[in-house]
Amino acid sequence: MARAETTRVREDATREISQVRADAARERDEILARLTDTAARLAQVTTAHAAELEQQRADAARERDELRAAMESRARALEESRTDWRERAEHAERDLAALRDEPSRSRTATAPGTTTGRTPRRRPAHPASGQEGD
Repeated sequence: MARAETTRVREDATREISQVRADAARERDEILARLTDTAARLAQVTTAHAAELEQQRADAARERDELRAAMESRARALEESRTDWRERAEHAERDLAALRDEPSRSRTATAPGTTTGRTPRRRPAHPASGQEGD
């Protein structure tokens, strides 16, 4: 009887160990499947984020290039405007210098005591009032 009891206990223990091993293997397989699924989703998310980041970098580079081109264009326009205004200022300075020199040239061109040949004009009388103009 003791021997039969021992045999039965050993067989029960063997069945229980087999069941525990099978349950552990099944749980390990389930955990491995979940881990594999999680790793695959993580890889997808990482790939998607990498693609999005690359797109954002490309957009930022394109925007920088567009802004650089716009700023360079604006700088060229300002440079052209500055050159134009400089030329106008130089021309105005030459005109002013010529106007300042003109009276001295006309004084030196006429002999002292002579007139330039121009006579002062008077305004004609107004027919309605009969008076001379001022």
